[in-house]
Amino acid sequence: MDTTTTELMKQKNFNLTEEEFNELCRELKKGDESLFEKIFLAHFADCISFLKSKFRMPHEEAYDVTMDTLLDFRVAIMRDKISYGNIRFLFTRMASQKYIRSQRKEIVTQEIQSDTDLLLSGDESPVDADDLVYLDKAWAKLGEGCQQLLKSFYYDKVKLSEIAAYMEKSAPAARKQKERCLNLLRNNFIQILNH
Repeated sequence: MDTTTTELMKQKNFNLTEEEFNELCRELKKGDESLFEKIFLAHFADCISFLKSKFRMPHEEAYDVTMDTLLDFRVAIMRDKISYGNIRFLFTRMASQKYIRSQRKEIVTQEIQSDTDLLLSGDESPVDADDLVYLDKAWAKLGEGCQQLLKSFYYDKVKLSEIAAYMEKSAPAARKQKERCLNLLRNNFIQILNH
């Protein structure tokens, strides 16, 4: 490797050579946290700035996501899940995905709340914890295919056209199956609620 390539690789890897990274990983497993000091100094502020810019999140939230990512990153290194290459990019991507997943969970929670309200159709009382337990039971009665389809569409936010392609079905057929699965979930819920 020439010096330019070596320098570029170091930049992509918290200013560490591959040998330095591997040695710090070995030391981390023995309890030496030097690798995390290096990552913190080399990339923590940059990751916060990236998250704030890309997702327009407040500083405190970007800080929390980056810190959580640092902890997850540590666990991944301890389990030999991370290797030298472009770990700076990997760290930033992990932080982005952590934030996106947290936003999806928030959206799904809101959707479940509104779906539960629909399932109760006409009942003006607020949804309580028992209703969510019934919804969990109704979900458990669904077949794996329905669970996967609904999870992909509502939780993972996969487009129905992509789900259809994966299922090797037309988009209208996938839409119809989604409707059937929702109706089955609704019927399961009502049946459990009435028993």
